Amino acid sequence: MRLLISFVNSDISLACYDVRRDAILWELPNSFVAACGICYIDSTLWVAAANDVYQFSKDVPRHWQLGATFPMQLHSIHPLPDGHIGVVDTGNSALRVFDDNGSPVTAYFPVGAWENSDSDTIHLNDFVHTPYGILGSCFDHRPYKEVRKNTPWEQWCRQRSGVIINLSGNDTTGRGSIVGCGFNHPHSLTYLAPYLYVCSSATGVFKRMKFDEDGVLYCDRKYKVTDKHFLRGALKVANKWILGGSARRHWEPLNNDAAIYILDEDTGEVHQRKIKGKREIYDILLWDDAICDFGFPGVDRLRQ
Repeated sequence: MRLLISFVNSDISLACYDVRRDAILWELPNSFVAACGICYIDSTLWVAAANDVYQFSKDVPRHWQLGATFPMQLHSIHPLPDGHIGVVDTGNSALRVFDDNGSPVTAYFPVGAWENSDSDTIHLNDFVHTPYGILGSCFDHRPYKEVRKNTPWEQWCRQRSGVIINLSGNDTTGRGSIVGCGFNHPHSLTYLAPYLYVCSSATGVFKRMKFDEDGVLYCDRKYKVTDKHFLRGALKVANKWILGGSARRHWEPLNNDAAIYILDEDTGEVHQRKIKGKREIYDILLWDDAICDFGFPGVDRLRQ
């Protein structure tokens, strides 16, 4: 099995990792594109990078300069119903929704009522579409940078102030409602009915959540995956989860090497694969050989 992995805060942006061979087969430098969130939509690869969104395909790549007016610090990107694309504008604490031509459709601002709020107020970083609305993960319900500045690193990682917010709301749960709490730097939201999965990243815990009748989340099961890495990036293959372990967090050293963790959801058994180097993993997708036609340098040799 091959994976496409995006890295942040690294000289490497994207990589092809072979799980069976336990080896990176191809790397793309971040000088080509500084990827953060990645997703597939039909036969295209979408990449969120700083203030820009890139669409790579066999046709001419498209590039949207979304942050031309104000900086965005884009993070996760995912498809939404009706052919729309959502991208997290972390710098402005918003989820922005576009059509496939890059035209804005709507935006959700969970802290929009805050006046004169700082950039990246709550570190909104990911989102997922569910029957209860679009949910977003963030580090805190308060201005997190101020909290972080006055908190020792270990306490900051373990103080459980991360929340999940219902960004869009519906008849069951109101827009802006906090529907989950007690996470440590949550990332990588994945909805597979009836469960919502989330990385409680700073403590290396992977949680399986369920919704009650009011659309509020409670923990159904949690897995202690690692105490050596920052856990971020989640992909389910059969009954196994492929989870990313970062060797550092914004230059804070955690380990000598990054890692891929393979978690059996049924048994809780965890296996680790090392990825050499102090890297930060953000997203994980299955590798698609169509990427060989997307114009990335050096990738042609992976064609099968």
